[in-house]
Amino acid sequence: MFSSIVVPLDRSRRAEEALRPAASLATRWGVPVDLVTVSLPVDDPNDDEQYLKEVAARVEAPVAEQRVLQARSAAPALLELIDNKPDALPCLTSHGRSGVGQLVLGSVSEALVRDLHRPVLLIGPNAGGPVAGERVVACLDGSPLAERILEPAARWARELSATLWIVQVLTTMPLAIDNDLLESGYAHRVASGLEDGGFSPEWEILHGTDPADAIVEHVAGSDVALVAMTTHGRSGLSRLALGSVAMRVVHRASVPVLVLRPVDL
Repeated sequence: MFSSIVVPLDRSRRAEEALRPAASLATRWGVPVDLVTVSLPVDDPNDDEQYLKEVAARVEAPVAEQRVLQARSAAPALLELIDNKPDALPCLTSHGRSGVGQLVLGSVSEALVRDLHRPVLLIGPNAGGPVAGERVVACLDGSPLAERILEPAARWARELSATLWIVQVLTTMPLAIDNDLLESGYAHRVASGLEDGGFSPEWEILHGTDPADAIVEHVAGSDVALVAMTTHGRSGLSRLALGSVAMRVVHRASVPVLVLRPVDL
């Protein structure tokens, strides 16, 4: 599925929380982990090289590359490196504390999601364990844009030997049974369409005033391996911005979140 799993680091323990999920996937798929950090002009690159060497010794999977990038700005340097690895999976925490420059919205993690236009695996503060579970949950909001996550989510379900679940979050309660059936029909139709591609997905409707709350509650304590969602929608899941559904799910969910920003956005 991937040639390697790239983990950007910044010397913080928070950033290193991506190592266990990355190692678990690398072991499952028989691919190496690539470690990378950015050495700013004021830093000694030798220190960063030693740091990566020490981290590599702790990773529970083969490490193929330990790369120190020298650049004034971390995000463009990491983007260029990962963009030149089209078959690699970027896997990183949603924020750090130093070095790479606090991987929060507006910096490295957001830049990767925004500019790579391919799925990025984000590890929130509650999701630092191995990637394991029987379900891959693809979150939809009724928009064609949100449905762009279905293809990568289906691939992940196949590679993880998991069942693909189509989850739609409704922020308003149906006024009548007929309306409820109509709304449920969307998720059923999407799931049925995937059956033509050889999948046997399940589907479920979630209700709640806050879509992020509904998604986080749905995956808590369950057998979900990961959540998959796009960064933009036209309703429900909204767009990737500070406080948006996608980032709030990343920051609160107990599992990693596969995030995709489609190429035409």
